[in-house]
Amino acid sequence: MIRQRQGIAWTKEEPKGIQANLEHLVSVQVKPNVQPVAEDALQLAYGAAKAPKLVSEICSPLLKLRQKALIQVIKTMATPKELEMLLAAGLVHALNTAAKDDDDIVRTSANLALAQAARYPGGQKAMLANGSIEVLIESDGAGIYSENEGVRAHALRAVLELAKNPDGCRALIQAYAVKVLIARISNEVPPLQGLALMALQQLMVQRDGVAHAISEGAMAVIIPILSSQEQLAREKAALALGALTTEFPEKREAGPSALQPLVTMLADEALSARHAASSALMSLTVENSVKELAIGAQVPEALDVALDECVRNETLPEGDRDKLISALTVNLVQTIDQVAEHPKARRYFKSKGTLRKLQQFETSSNIHVRKHTSKAIAQITWMP
Repeated sequence: MIRQRQGIAWTKEEPKGIQANLEHLVSVQVKPNVQPVAEDALQLAYGAAKAPKLVSEICSPLLKLRQKALIQVIKTMATPKELEMLLAAGLVHALNTAAKDDDDIVRTSANLALAQAARYPGGQKAMLANGSIEVLIESDGAGIYSENEGVRAHALRAVLELAKNPDGCRALIQAYAVKVLIARISNEVPPLQGLALMALQQLMVQRDGVAHAISEGAMAVIIPILSSQEQLAREKAALALGALTTEFPEKREAGPSALQPLVTMLADEALSARHAASSALMSLTVENSVKELAIGAQVPEALDVALDECVRNETLPEGDRDKLISALTVNLVQTIDQVAEHPKARRYFKSKGTLRKLQQFETSSNIHVRKHTSKAIAQITWMP
């Protein structure tokens, strides 16, 4: 009253203290959730609960939630630390289940996630322990048997990455993956044949893989692909053929039908394909009967022409040289050395200037080029 009479502004004093503040917060600030979360919204947890929460959502009964969870998993597992947490939370088991889902998006994402996990030792170990091989190569309608090309592509990539692990390679071979891949290659669309051939070649790193490939007739499947219109397919077919023909019987078997397409591939527009063809020719021409066939297939002529780009590469400063062309040079020179054991090839190399081209490699800074050049020149200039 006194302040009012004096004209001084006055407001009632607010209660103070913890109790007063708590009563105020309860009465004013506590409100119901006015924005309810949709049933299929992906709700992320944080800290130690993050990975278990995300993995559990992969197997949700709600399709949209499964799709969203897998997308988030693929993003999260790009970090090795996050991947380890997901693996510890049972990621691979959940992915195996999702890989058999009825939905194409879920299956595709699950196989992509498996392929990414297979790039890391921890992921490989978890996949072997949780039976992922069965999901990738043995389940009807799933993995490499899926009708969806995207699913098959990711499944083949997962097999390839898993095969790079020695234990994974052995497990795949024991699961008859070689037989499965050979059957898949023969029926696969050209854009995916190259990927399937890469997986097969990786399995042939081990002796048992080669033995399985031979017994399952891999050569009859691989050689026709050397003439494929798909660059990756013919390139990987040449590399797989080289891995398959490590012994003389296989070299003799491959020679009659493989030499001509390999000669054609030596002029391929893709350098990687030319290099693959040279690797296969280098493997095959070790065998004497193939040397005889090489004359009829015009292998000496093709080798001479292919050597031109190698000569140009050798004239460049060392820092500017293409490493793949240098590797091609080694293959070509070694093949020339082998083919020159045949008198007709030796005469051709002498008469067509091949010898002069080889002499330009004698001072190469590449020790392998120098070594094989020396042997090739000695073979061509040999006199009985």
